[in-house]
Order: sequence, then C-alpha cells, then structure tokens
Amino acid sequence: MSHIVTLFDASITDFVTQMVGRSDAFDMAVVAIQATSLVLEVLVAAYWWAWFRRGDPKTVHRTRGILIMSVIGVVGAVGLSFLLKSSFPSRGRPLHELGSFGPHRFALDPHAVGFHAAFPSHHEMVAFALVTGLLLVSWRVGVAASLWAAVVMGGPEVYLGLHYPSDLVGGAALGVAVVLIFNLPLVREVVAERIVAVSDDWPAIFYPAWFTLTVQTATLFGDGVPLAHWLTAVLRH
Repeated sequence: MSHIVTLFDASITDFVTQMVGRSDAFDMAVVAIQATSLVLEVLVAAYWWAWFRRGDPKTVHRTRGILIMSVIGVVGAVGLSFLLKSSFPSRGRPLHELGSFGPHRFALDPHAVGFHAAFPSHHEMVAFALVTGLLLVSWRVGVAASLWAAVVMGGPEVYLGLHYPSDLVGGAALGVAVVLIFNLPLVREVVAERIVAVSDDWPAIFYPAWFTLTVQTATLFGDGVPLAHWLTAVLRH
C-alpha cells in the first residue's frame, strides 16, 4: 500500500460500511445520493435564501458581503487544492484498496471509478466552504447545513469507498480555512463592498453572473473546469 491506514480511517469506515450489501435498495439509494448535485444545490439554495432575507440595511449589506466572499472562497479553495496537489498524500480510494479494511464489499464497481487521488475530498471542501459562509450569516442555518454536509454528502463518500474519513476532514478543513480568510473584515471590506455596490446599481449585470457562479458551485464546476483546461491548453500553445 502507498500509505498507512490510520486507526481513525479504519474504525470509521468499518462502522459506516457495516450495511453494505445487505439491501440492494439502500445501496442504490446511497449511490443515487452521491451522484446527484442536489446535495450541494440545497446549500446554494440556502445562500439565495440568505441573500433575500429581510433585515435592516446594515445587516443585509453585511450578509451579502459574507455570501459573496464565501462563494469566491469556494473558487479559491478549489484552485488552491490543485496548486498544492503535489503536497497532498498520494493515495487512492478505499474502493481500489479493499485490503485496507478487510473483505468489505462496496456498492460501486471499482473499475467504473477513476483512479484519482482521494485526498482531499473536493465535495466536502466545497460543501464546508459554503457551510462556513452560512455559519457566519446564521448559526442555526449553519449548524443544520453542517449536519447536512457531513451526513448526506460525507456519509455516501465513505459508504461507497470513494474516500477515507480523513479525506473528508482534510477537504472540509481546507474549505473552512480559505473562506474564513476571505471573510476577514479587511479583505471583505475591500472586495465585497464593490461587488455589493454593483448588485445594487447594476442588478441586470450582477444577478445573471451571480446565478451562473452559484450554479457552477453547486455542480462542482462541472462545466467550468473543462473550459479552464481548454483555455490553459490554448494559452500554452
């Protein structure tokens, strides 16, 4: 094996995968949940709710600044993860390393899943980056979003053998850290103030761009990443 599986990874994976193979219906449900973008879309929908939530002008202004910087932070966290890719542990997915946890069965075909590095989990990184913004806006909504991201998004990742628990923790920590940095008062005041002003003065320009960015966030930049790769290749040539 390319790495030493920690007791943390082994114990959590053993616990989560106890039911694998006992119910085809349950396994199929977990596969469907993991494959859909709806899990992240719920978090993005909470951002739109927070954006239009009523309040005094000062609170609304602060809330919108936090949401803007948090979404920008998501983009920053994704970019940073690719820049630091060579520094992260180079290990595969549990699905491809069945010997790591004994004779576990997983609900996915190992040959149907790409052999990409598992650390960090980009799903959890994006999810908890969004959660951090919600926590800064409303702790009640933020706590509910945290549970949603950990259980509904993180649970299937471990259950299906796509990630070790430490992959989820690492991704979540990176997302939280970057969004907190982006939301430092000095940074937010410099950047978000201008963008919020554009949303007030030029809504016909701002909201289509904001909608597109939040949609891309909810789909893990499924359309934007291939375009970025293409643009990178063009610039190199």
